[in-house]
Amino acid sequence: MDFVDSLHGWCGGMDSIYRTTDGGKTWQQTNQPYSAGHIKKISFSDMLHGWVVGDLGFTLGIIWRTTDGGLTWEEQVQQYPHEYYGTATQSIFRNSTVGAIYSGVDTALVKRTTNAGISWQDQAFDAKSTFRKIIFIDSLHGWITATLDQGNNGAVYHTTNGGVSWQQTRVPYPLEAISFVDTLHGWACVVGSAYFYHTINGGATWDSLSVVSVSPSVGFDALSFVDTLNGWAFGNTFYQGIISEVIYKTTDGGQSWSQESIGLTDDLGDLFDAKMLDRTHGWAVAGDGRVLSYGIKTGVIEKLPGLPDRFSLHQNFPNPFNSTTTIDYELLSQESVELKVYDDLGKEVRTLVSERQEPGVYRVRFDASSLASGTYWYMLKTLEGREVRQMILLK
Repeated sequence: MDFVDSLHGWCGGMDSIYRTTDGGKTWQQTNQPYSAGHIKKISFSDMLHGWVVGDLGFTLGIIWRTTDGGLTWEEQVQQYPHEYYGTATQSIFRNSTVGAIYSGVDTALVKRTTNAGISWQDQAFDAKSTFRKIIFIDSLHGWITATLDQGNNGAVYHTTNGGVSWQQTRVPYPLEAISFVDTLHGWACVVGSAYFYHTINGGATWDSLSVVSVSPSVGFDALSFVDTLNGWAFGNTFYQGIISEVIYKTTDGGQSWSQESIGLTDDLGDLFDAKMLDRTHGWAVAGDGRVLSYGIKTGVIEKLPGLPDRFSLHQNFPNPFNSTTTIDYELLSQESVELKVYDDLGKEVRTLVSERQEPGVYRVRFDASSLASGTYWYMLKTLEGREVRQMILLK
């Protein structure tokens, strides 16, 4: 799964690749040239250009590219005995894909292009090793998680020159999921477990973090941090007699974790990939083909008793507030109503109301638990007029 903004995203699995242009509300199957096989990873640089990697059978690796947002795909690589598990698109011309060359024992592999896939160069690494996931945060800085010695040890490789060369840092356990928020701060997860590692120097060294306090059966396959404090881990656990999805969240950089979701629907089995754009937009793809979307609930819009005597926006209560507050407003006629919250720089941070409403007095609950302390502004806008008021969040 990959998203480039709050509307445009892609997901894939067995035999199919899908795209959305409305934030995941609807999905359209794309036109791949033939059976997609098993798609392992998707990575886009913008709304049009991206790559998918996977296999068409045992150790027959594929790499496909699109230039029209995933409507159509062009095969660029079909190679034996390769297995591709991760891919990272650095620009419309540059991509790095990782996996292994199978020859009795795996040899870790990076496959790299700098000319939009016209040609690819292979970089072979350690024998008895496999590269699992790869991420880049810009055109130069990237990281790879690896299992070494046939899964007995692990490592993170990092580059500061766009993948021309890689430096290895070993850890005692095989690693898979990985997430970075800048060139220094990153997190990685041990394969099939709830053990985490953290780096504050770009991957030169890694320190172990607290283990998630859950049953030993939990395992995470994806990590997604949006800043140095807030991150999510996605995977599976044994729940009510079945293997089901589980999502954990941290607000202190991984020092502690709390369960945010488990068994959201029926037997999802596992969450294999996920993407959090920010603290209010995220998606995860499950093993049975379902896609989960994440959003902050603002509460029910409540219509209060009484008749309005004017168009007005009331001061929120309480103010200042800690995490939650209520906002009342009055409408004299049937209107298309927008109530939005902005930060002190004028950036929109939340839409509380966007619908047509009858005349009346309304109350909206605003949950700001995911926002930082500070001054915010909220605006009520209709054809009848607009009003703006200030509120202060103190945590």
